Amino acid sequence: MRAMIAPGVRIGEGAIIGMGSVVIQDVPPLAIVAGNPAEVLTYRSKAEFDRAKAAGAEIDPYQEIPLLKVPPMTKRKFKNELAQLGFDLS
Repeated sequence: MRAMIAPGVRIGEGAIIGMGSVVIQDVPPLAIVAGNPAEVLTYRSKAEFDRAKAAGAEIDPYQEIPLLKVPPMTKRKFKNELAQLGFDLS
């Protein structure tokens, strides 16, 4: 979310880019990167990634709408709009 990837940068398979990161160099496979500029923090487990991939795991960030705790004033003012977007108003 809100990550910036410079033109020409290649992202390796299974890599994870942190929110708000600015990626200015190639990211190796299975790397977890974050920051401005993005740096490799660690690497994912190859065995775990291969197992999930073989099982057909697919991550769809739009499949579920995240729960959001909305401040009371905003909740009252925009209750119908927030409910239509799927936010939990409890």
